[in-house]
Amino acid sequence: MRLRKYLTLLFIFISVQSIAEMKMNNSKLPFTIYSIGNAESIFNATEKTTEELVFQMIFEQLPEYDVVLEIASFDTAYNHIEASKNICIRNLIKTAERQKSLIFSKPQSFLLSPRLYFSPYVDAQIISKIKHLPFNEIFKHYPSLSIGFESNRAYGTQLQKHFSQLEDANVFTRIDSNGENLMIAMLLKGRFDMLVEYPYVFDYKAKIINPELSVQHTSISDVAPLIFTHIACNKSDDSAKLIKKINAILASLYFQQQYIDSHLKLINQTSHSLFIKLLKQYINNMQNRN
Repeated sequence: MRLRKYLTLLFIFISVQSIAEMKMNNSKLPFTIYSIGNAESIFNATEKTTEELVFQMIFEQLPEYDVVLEIASFDTAYNHIEASKNICIRNLIKTAERQKSLIFSKPQSFLLSPRLYFSPYVDAQIISKIKHLPFNEIFKHYPSLSIGFESNRAYGTQLQKHFSQLEDANVFTRIDSNGENLMIAMLLKGRFDMLVEYPYVFDYKAKIINPELSVQHTSISDVAPLIFTHIACNKSDDSAKLIKKINAILASLYFQQQYIDSHLKLINQTSHSLFIKLLKQYINNMQNRN
């Protein structure tokens, strides 16, 4: 009896110890974080983007999290946000609608605002005149022109307002997980006349698609010079704690050269001084608010 009792107690002790060790080994808090896009995208396959570099800088400092990375369309990722716990989306632009269901970090990455890129088949004189027009005046003067943008992407509140006022006949849109490549390729082939795109995306992808072409472009009126992207998570206590830690890390990263360099690597060199100036203005404004 004593031996049996001893063995029973020993078994209980070993079981409790094993459970404790399992808990210690699995003490990292799991989070699934979605990147919007296509795993086969040329852009994602060739080199790390600014967002990927900054994301790495952040989570190198958060070893207490067990992060599972997934790639999906925005709709798929957003459906998981609503149905599951501990879900985040990377590189997301903040909108009033998205804030209803998501907690947003401080700006993760900074983007020079979208520009208007012209098909090589548009007459040079028309392009020259358009460059001096406000965005909402372009189609009053040139009602037959067409403009392309992706309907499932965010371009900032000001541009979205402009888009909502366009006639359907002037708009060319596409919903696709690899839409950036397709839209640029179609612009270069003359499928439509103008494309709204971020400079860091166009400068990189256009060279891959057709390095021989020189594409004219212009800034867009009534659009702030910088747009911010964020890490956004579903609303929960765990997410709020994660976002708080991310914000603390970002506040420090803004002042580090590696953070600035991660942005400059995909910005045309002619725009480096402008970007640095705008970033410093943002940092100074942030410090003044605090």
